Amino acid sequence: MKINDNALEVFEAAIERAQRMSRLYHDLVDTRSRAMRSDWATSFEKFMKWPTGKALARIDGHEAIIVLKDGAELKSEDFSSDQMRDLLRASIMMGSSAMDAYFHRKIICYLVRFAKQGKSAPRELRTQQVSVQDFAKAIDRDRVWGELRRVFDRQLGYRSFISPGKITEGLNLIAVADFWEKTASRMSYEKGKLREHVEWIASRRNKIAHEGDLSTQKRNFGKTNALEPKDAVWALDFLGEFVNAADQEINDQLEAK
Repeated sequence: MKINDNALEVFEAAIERAQRMSRLYHDLVDTRSRAMRSDWATSFEKFMKWPTGKALARIDGHEAIIVLKDGAELKSEDFSSDQMRDLLRASIMMGSSAMDAYFHRKIICYLVRFAKQGKSAPRELRTQQVSVQDFAKAIDRDRVWGELRRVFDRQLGYRSFISPGKITEGLNLIAVADFWEKTASRMSYEKGKLREHVEWIASRRNKIAHEGDLSTQKRNFGKTNALEPKDAVWALDFLGEFVNAADQEINDQLEAK
């Protein structure tokens, strides 16, 4: 069974957006530790033909310099490492969403093909429930399987494929077996370590999405949880490696069916 799906292309487009957020952090986070020299400010104002003598703010990123005009809503503090780490949090959110989108697209592409097998379809797929309303719509139209795909698409839209357990549940619908063990082998990982990495990203994503990444501990209540730039970069690199290995494994299994 071979289907030309675009799940991997969807992932790659989304993960690039996540990586852009990570690059923005790296290039724009303020590294300046001293006050801006007044002569530099005056020269810059003259070069830009701005009024002189105004209070400018200069941000020195790793790869860019930003100068804020007097009265700008953005302040130099907004480019501090602590404040800019929200870009890293956003990159983890987008990265996990990219993985979620990949598994949604991959599973949906094969669901109807397996559903057509009837009694020989995977047990997890045979036990999926369809409402009377959706059933009536399907049999009332010429393209029954197209309508069924829309039903599956809507139902899976309420699921999130970012944790190991949920990913396994989704892949069971299309008869992908021993996914973690075989994908780990492709990546030269131990099965448990692979699941642990995916779970870390899923857990961190949930803390950001549902708790604002704020500490719930009494002594640190209201403070953001620590997030090192290297951890965000690692998470995106890992997701790229994982999803590509997963795609190879899923394709090999489904082509053999």
